[in-house]
Amino acid sequence: MGNLSENKIYKILDIARFAPSSHNTQPWKLSICKNCVKVFPDFEKALDIADPDNRELFISLGCLIANIGVVANKYGLGVKIIYSKQKNNPIKVYFKKSKKESFNISEIKQRRTNRNKYSQKSLPDDLLDSLRKLCEKDVNLDFLTGENKESVSKMVYKGDIQQFSNPKYRKELSHWIKKGVMGGGKIYNAISAFFVSNFNLGKSIGKKDSLLIKSSPVYAVLGTKKDRVRDWIDIGISYEKIALYLTSKGISNHPMNQGLLELKNNRKKISKMCNKMGYAQFGFRIGYSEKKDKKSSTRLKLDELFTSSNKP
Repeated sequence: MGNLSENKIYKILDIARFAPSSHNTQPWKLSICKNCVKVFPDFEKALDIADPDNRELFISLGCLIANIGVVANKYGLGVKIIYSKQKNNPIKVYFKKSKKESFNISEIKQRRTNRNKYSQKSLPDDLLDSLRKLCEKDVNLDFLTGENKESVSKMVYKGDIQQFSNPKYRKELSHWIKKGVMGGGKIYNAISAFFVSNFNLGKSIGKKDSLLIKSSPVYAVLGTKKDRVRDWIDIGISYEKIALYLTSKGISNHPMNQGLLELKNNRKKISKMCNKMGYAQFGFRIGYSEKKDKKSSTRLKLDELFTSSNKP
């Protein structure tokens, strides 16, 4: 393959940047080299309280990398990912020739996190198998239903109370709410941030989250046998492909790790509930909802995402 023009890479990245991320922090910096994009973790956007190991940060990077691959495929390209064992080093995404796959890039911008109540309408019988085929090689997907889902709903109630009892956690969350990265107007965000920071809303939020899980047909869990940075990245790649597939089928999803997989004890319990899963890494509910979120959360402009030495 000849050299890929920087202009084409910019076009790929301009769509790929609509990837989901924890608290919509968009914790990545980009750099372009020959037929390659370097994806750097932006630790200035790390969630030191909610995500002290940076696991969710690297899952977010995986979502972005998944989108890069999906958009590149539009141009008949595939990607080869070179992982780094060091957290500070970039993940290198090389472009190569490839056959076109089934994803439509329009689904990237159409994808939404639907936080509304879901109906108990049954999901397609073959959905679990279809979604598992989208996962990276060492990533496993399991659906929790029945008693296990009931246990998760009770877990999230207690977990929310635990997290919101920590003033540092509330302060961190309110910081991102006030910045407007989760959507909403300036005044609304300022008021919301004030209440989150100054009042312990754990019980009310826990009750709401518990009911949301109960209303959903399944609570889905992605996990890996090991617990390394590359595993976290692969979880993000797998989740974003799943989210795009669900979008194409008119099925909603809502990541729910707060009060659950962000807490070590709950993470261990959920890992044991799942089949062939050493470490539960990411949880989300799936279902049908009559209410749809029309607007996407705020995204940084492309030129804001490049390293200082590599801005377009």
